[in-house]
Amino acid sequence: MKNKICPKCKTSLPVGLFYKRKDGTPRSWCKECNKSCAINYYKKNPEYNRDKSRVWRLANPEKVKATKEKRKFRDYLTACRRKYNIEPTDFIALLNKQEKRCAICRCSLDYQTKDNKPHLDHCHKTLAIRGLLCRRCNSVLGYVKDDISILRAAIIYLGGK
Repeated sequence: MKNKICPKCKTSLPVGLFYKRKDGTPRSWCKECNKSCAINYYKKNPEYNRDKSRVWRLANPEKVKATKEKRKFRDYLTACRRKYNIEPTDFIALLNKQEKRCAICRCSLDYQTKDNKPHLDHCHKTLAIRGLLCRRCNSVLGYVKDDISILRAAIIYLGGK
């Protein structure tokens, strides 16, 4: 691989460690020097960064919304990993196994809506994961504290017997 000397740090580095211009040629400074220069500039000029970001967000509301949604999903998966020790790939596999439906009422699960956001159902004693539920079904199990006898009594009550 070809090397290039960065005039900022005066180090000979592979060309792959330099950002490329639109025409494909490498920039003068290496990636590390570019990053440190940008960080220093933003530290010295915080209002410039805020103004630039604000203008971009106003000009690109659809990208801002998409980024927020991705971040919500990522944060939810991170919380599930931290609380229940489930990897994001396993969570998504479980969601696909259930055909993106609640394990109890079979309503469609969707991250975009509050009511149908998938909730990870688990045993509160062992933390073993049982499945994915909608908010309502998850709340029902929470209110009855996973007690089958209460659920049976509710079924009898609703049946009018």
